[in-house]
Amino acid sequence: MTAAEIADREIRSYLLAKGRSGVTNSRVRIQRNGEVHVFGPLRKEVRIGWFFAGSRADIAEKIALERIDDDETLSVDERAAAAETIKRNDEPFYVRQTAEPEALQATTRWFREAAEEARREGAAFARYSIAEDKSALLIEAWEKRPADMGEQRWMLAAVKSRA
Repeated sequence: MTAAEIADREIRSYLLAKGRSGVTNSRVRIQRNGEVHVFGPLRKEVRIGWFFAGSRADIAEKIALERIDDDETLSVDERAAAAETIKRNDEPFYVRQTAEPEALQATTRWFREAAEEARREGAAFARYSIAEDKSALLIEAWEKRPADMGEQRWMLAAVKSRA
């Protein structure tokens, strides 16, 4: 199993069981940008509250590696080989798309504004796309440049209206 195949419910269960100082975490939020926040004991404090637990991709990778480590049927070499196959999910944490006529007429301005927003969120690398028929704009951003960006992640679909 790769880190990308680990479901959100598995991440929630993992983090709920991993409370600090003997206090179990009570809630987990996985945000659209990939950030995971947990309600539980705060680090180096006595109080309880919301804290940043890490990125979804990092936590999923940790779970996958722990599963390999816990597998008693694998030899040391097999564990090392299996761990080597786990790749961090290279999905962008920021995806924004538009088909608004105003944005399509001011493509450069829309891309600039979206890129500034992505940088504020922590992006270091972005891919800008214009649909083949020039009907939509797309920006995808990553915290670091991925080895393989994959296919463009268009989310809007053109629908023909009944006339």
